[in-house]
Amino acid sequence: MTTYVFVGPTLPAARVAALAPGSVVRPPVAHGDLFRLGLGPGDTAIVVDGHHDHATAVRHREVLAALAAGVRVVGCAGLGALWAAELRPFGMIGHGEVFRMYRDGVIHADDEVAVAHGDGPDYRRTSEPLVNIRHTLGAAVAADVLTAPQAAALLDAARALPYHRRSWRAVERTCGGADLRGLREFLTARPEHADRKAADASDTLARLTLLDRMVPPAPPVAADRATAHRATPAPAPTPTRRTPSES
Repeated sequence: MTTYVFVGPTLPAARVAALAPGSVVRPPVAHGDLFRLGLGPGDTAIVVDGHHDHATAVRHREVLAALAAGVRVVGCAGLGALWAAELRPFGMIGHGEVFRMYRDGVIHADDEVAVAHGDGPDYRRTSEPLVNIRHTLGAAVAADVLTAPQAAALLDAARALPYHRRSWRAVERTCGGADLRGLREFLTARPEHADRKAADASDTLARLTLLDRMVPPAPPVAADRATAHRATPAPAPTPTRRTPSES
């Protein structure tokens, strides 16, 4: 029984190893990875990050086939959270705030979690995912650091930027040099609100024992690769746009 963690820019491999000792860290998941690993009953695949640019994305039927073969598949933080929201009726487990936002229809597009980053093994991030900006702004409003209209304007500015150009500095410029000193001071004092994706991934890995007790419903698909594609996932919210990204 092996736990595989597919992760890239969201969380460093060393952090994964500390939170889930004995797990096997894999790069962001791409098309065919779940088949190539030969996953079987008792194995766990935790999908944090996934390819959308440098490699073909995972198809739903790969996840469905893994579930039918008795693999526990968990999604969180990045594209894994989106896929878990879409495939939850078939037994994929979702965890964390990003997953809940997708599940509840608060967010829809995959560019919410998209980031630009360098190559592995470091996957140095060069942009800020929109879902992190969204979470930070919400926390700042709750702490009376920003008003709701101020936060809405900043979120609109961030959303209008291409995912690979999103950053707090870019948002500041887009808003005509808006003064974000109060927001920066807030994040210095409350750094836990700076990176929602990393927080979700860390919490998921720290709760693996709890997730062990989450028994997903048996998916109505065959384990055989040739027949797995016949299952049709439940309708999911249509993304407002699709972006070539890894997240």
